[in-house]
Amino acid sequence: MDEIRNAAEVSVSRACGFAALGISVVVLALSYDLSLALRAGAVLTMILLAVLVYRGHSALNQDYKRTEVYLLLDRKLDLPPKVAQQLVGRTLRATYYRYAKVTGGTAFLMWAGSLAARLAMPAA
Repeated sequence: MDEIRNAAEVSVSRACGFAALGISVVVLALSYDLSLALRAGAVLTMILLAVLVYRGHSALNQDYKRTEVYLLLDRKLDLPPKVAQQLVGRTLRATYYRYAKVTGGTAFLMWAGSLAARLAMPAA
């Protein structure tokens, strides 16, 4: 079970890391306007949140042999197929939802920062 959990953690964290890298590049490119940069980051983070929630919702129905978790386990899972499907699906679902919570909090902070930046800057 720990092997499945670790593989799910690696899989989801890797995907979120690449998404965070892309979001960071956009925010950095728009850094000339702090409010705009944070709004763009918040919108992109909300898109990532939607993807994570969708993937978590569909994790139970996805064939476990077509997941990155199964590949990270070297295609060896010494469990009956039904049990393996349930374990991998539930573990992936929990991992996606955990990352979705963090992503939602990050998006909220970006929205709040954007609002604070707009209120703090004088109108041009």
